[in-house]
Order: sequence, then structure tokens, then C-alpha cells
Amino acid sequence: MKTQFCILWIVLFALSANAQKTSISTDKPPTIQQLQTDPNVLWIGETYMDYAPDYNSSRSDELTQKKMIKIGFKSRNYNKILKLQLQDVDENDWYSHQLPTILLRSIDGVTCYADAALTKKYTSKQLTQKLAVVDTIITFDPQTFEEIVKEVVQQVNPHAIHSFRMKQLIYYDQKAATLKIIPLAIAPLQKVYDKDGKLNMEPLFWCKPDFFDMLPNLNSTAISYAKRSYRPLTQETITPLKGTQTLGELTLLMLEDVKKSKGKKHLGSVFYTDGAKPLPISEIESIGNSIDTIITFDPNTFEQIVQVVQNQFTAQSIIKVRLIQDWIWNEETKTMGIRFVGFAPIIARVDEKGNFLNSGPLFYRRPDLDQLLTK
Repeated sequence: MKTQFCILWIVLFALSANAQKTSISTDKPPTIQQLQTDPNVLWIGETYMDYAPDYNSSRSDELTQKKMIKIGFKSRNYNKILKLQLQDVDENDWYSHQLPTILLRSIDGVTCYADAALTKKYTSKQLTQKLAVVDTIITFDPQTFEEIVKEVVQQVNPHAIHSFRMKQLIYYDQKAATLKIIPLAIAPLQKVYDKDGKLNMEPLFWCKPDFFDMLPNLNSTAISYAKRSYRPLTQETITPLKGTQTLGELTLLMLEDVKKSKGKKHLGSVFYTDGAKPLPISEIESIGNSIDTIITFDPNTFEQIVQVVQNQFTAQSIIKVRLIQDWIWNEETKTMGIRFVGFAPIIARVDEKGNFLNSGPLFYRRPDLDQLLTK
């Protein structure tokens, strides 16, 4: 009896350990209908944004930068590795750790759609045809030297996929005093030239992403890929669904709501990674009402230039918002999950005469760190 009990305990322990190791829970986001009727949600917008989670403009060679600029990545593009899990200890191909390779390698387990609304599901046969690339190979008969033309059908090369398009909802929750994001659909992009020779980036297929409210356990073997992406959101890419405010007006509204919270909402310093260090209440109160002195250098003479910067800003001063999001691949479920980390309003800085100096983040809003302020 004692032996049987020990065996049962070992089996249950093993099952429990395995469940803890591989189980990755996802949260269920609110629906658009729920957001529309929620009195705390003052504004909703829909946007399509292009991402290159494996491309770092600051570390790439000039040729790669030119290729990425050609397909639309004209501004700086950053990412940070959170986790890359090898499939084989001898694996040394860098492309095998990139998202296009991971996705296409697992395509048999991915549910794919023809549209961003995720209403037209591809059958296995349709997806195979969609991913098929026909190459014409010309060889010669070694005996007769006659030309031999062959057509070879193979799957699209993952190296040809440089970016992804994500359809998402972005909304303002006044109670939480923050913007929030819900990913709706993701598509790898392929190059397509029209009849006039103009290059367009078009979706190869669409798939439904997981939604993470919190960062899952990266020690789990189910998580093989996790990167943090930084992308600018501009007003022009947003289709309003509720409310009429601009990103600048929402920033001013949020700042007032944060101030009313009396230190319970996390605004982070721009001098620390992702705004992890909170700004003191005194600095939060002075945002938009301070005068700073900055030192720059003349690019030709290298002489020091001291300039007074007026930090008072209007809604028009906010030119875009930098979104921080985690891209997480689950090897077991064959799904890409997106977690919204936070954002930073990007402000155009001017001197005392109103001349443009530069642009940069005003602060970081990290709603995931609010609970640390209330403990």
C-alpha cells in the first residue's frame, strides 16, 4: 500500500510539474461591443501598423537598412530580445531564430485566414497553393547539351518575409488613466509589384494572435521566442470608432487623470529603460510647465550651444506615440501572442523662439507597474 501511494504521488507530481512547465494562460480581452458601451472608455480607434520584430535599424548594415527603408521602415526601428530558444543545440543559423522561419516551420498547426476580419479560413490545400512559389530552372543535358527547362514548386522562403502587419484596437480607459491595445489579426507581408512597377507590401495570410495582459513565464519551454518591439503610432493610421480626440488631446487628458490619482499611476522617467523608474509626484505635477536648459554642439564647428527649451506643450506638440509591445511565440499552440507594455508620447521640442530643436519621449506610461505604486 505504501509503495502504491509513493508511485501515485510521483505520477501526480510529474503531471503537475509538466503542467506548470508548459501551460501558458492567455487573457480574454473585452470585445468591441463591450468597449463601445463602457462609460470609462472615452475613445476607441482601429489601426493597421507594420512591424519588423527581427530588425534593429541601429545595428544593421547599410544594405539591410536600404532594403527596410524601401519597404516602409524609414524611421528608427528597435527591438529587444527577451528570449530565443534553440530547437537544436547545434543550430547556428540566425534565420532559424527569426519569426518568419518559426512561423512557416509551424504552418501546419497555424489557422490561417484570407482576410483581416478572420472570417475566410484557408483550407490546407488553399494555404499550400498560397505559399507555393514556382521557380523556373534552366539546365543542360550533359550528353546532348540541349536546354532543359524545369518548373520547381516550393514553399515561400522565410527570408523573403521582412515584416508583419497587425490590425489592432487602441482605446483610452479613463479609470485606468491609460491607452490600451487589443491585437486583432497579424499577417506576414510579401513584396508585390503592380503593373507600373510600384512596390507594395501585401499580406500573405492572416492569423489570430493571443492576447496577454501580463508577461507569461518565459522559463516555460512552450515559449520559444519573445521580443520587445518599439514602434511609432501616428494619427494618420487611426480610424476613430468612438470619440473624436487626437493622440495629443488624449495625452493631455491622461496627464490630468494621472495627476488626480495622487501617485497611484506610473509615469516613468525617459532616462531609464522602458520608463521602469517612476517619476516623483513633484515632477509629474511640473510636466508641461517647466523650462529646461539643454546643451548641444554645432555639427560644423563643434562649439557648445546652450539653448533654453520651453516644455509647455499643446495637443499639437504630440506628434506621435511610441508603443511598447511584447511579441511572444507559443511553440505548443503555434500562436503568436501580443502583450501591451506601455507607451511614450513623442513631443516636438522647440526653443524660446519657437524653432524646432528635436523630438523625443515626454515620459513613459507603464500601466503594468501601477500596482507597485499602490503597495
